[in-house]
Amino acid sequence: MKSISYKSMTDPRVDLKNPFIAAILAYLIPGAGHLYQRRFFKSAVYFVCILGTFFWGMHLGEWKIVYYKWEPTNKTLGFFAQVMIGLPALPAVAQHMRYEPPQNLYQAFGRFEKQTAIRGSLKAPFTGRVNYTNDDNMEVTGELVGQIELDQDSSDFVAEVNGTFKGTLDGKEVELRLAEPVEIGPQIYASENVGFNYIQPKTAEFASDRRYVMCHVVRSGESHNYEVGLIEGTVPRSFTDYYMVPVEAEAEQHLHGLLGKQVELALVFTWIAGLLNVLAVWDAFEGPAYGYGDEQPEEEKSEKPADPKEPEKPAPKPEAATKA
Repeated sequence: MKSISYKSMTDPRVDLKNPFIAAILAYLIPGAGHLYQRRFFKSAVYFVCILGTFFWGMHLGEWKIVYYKWEPTNKTLGFFAQVMIGLPALPAVAQHMRYEPPQNLYQAFGRFEKQTAIRGSLKAPFTGRVNYTNDDNMEVTGELVGQIELDQDSSDFVAEVNGTFKGTLDGKEVELRLAEPVEIGPQIYASENVGFNYIQPKTAEFASDRRYVMCHVVRSGESHNYEVGLIEGTVPRSFTDYYMVPVEAEAEQHLHGLLGKQVELALVFTWIAGLLNVLAVWDAFEGPAYGYGDEQPEEEKSEKPADPKEPEKPAPKPEAATKA
């Protein structure tokens, strides 16, 4: 009887190089560790399949389902699976550190109040509407497109916001003086309600790349400025100020109402991608479990091997059959 034993469970033909470097690269970018080991086929499979699964999930969730939040009533435990994808999910950690939940938001008349101050100054393209009384005491309402500039003059006791708008009102050149009261959305925010609240109010409209702005229009008087109307609209928000930023509860509800069960499906795709990358990291560190040529059988013989110098003995003759 012959028995076969297998000495090795790894493929000696695969050069793992430095397995620690390979594992780190495999974590940061799926397939990068295998590319470092010159395992090109596996590198391509992991890169395409794992990243494809992750970004498809992001697409299904409107790119708002991967973020890190750790609040008493809202903890994103699923992020610990998503972050195993490496670099594609790590921006969420940095955005969590940058993000400051608005402290002065309160529920009033079915909407959330915005901030009433800006950080230093704001200079950006503005799109929105205006309602004010002109020099002829006529009420004017129309579409505004142009440039808004706001500055906050701070003193020991008070911070005042003043500025100007230069652009067009229904296609005609206009310049308006602006002052407090002012409401403006946070600079770093994932998805903000930018729907109009004052001028022709409309249903909630959430946007990531736009930032809500409302400011009063003033006119100079003999002793002080007086309000004659207001402007309301949006200014751009940069990609780095909304991508993977923690999503507020109001925006989460809007997303679930918009996408329904597709949100859960999107989350599952991102979780699966992260967990698959754990297997890819292990494969880069440990190597394949089975491969070509790793089976090394050893034949165990019970009989003593024949001496080549000893002459062979002739085979015994068969005995004659007995007569009945």
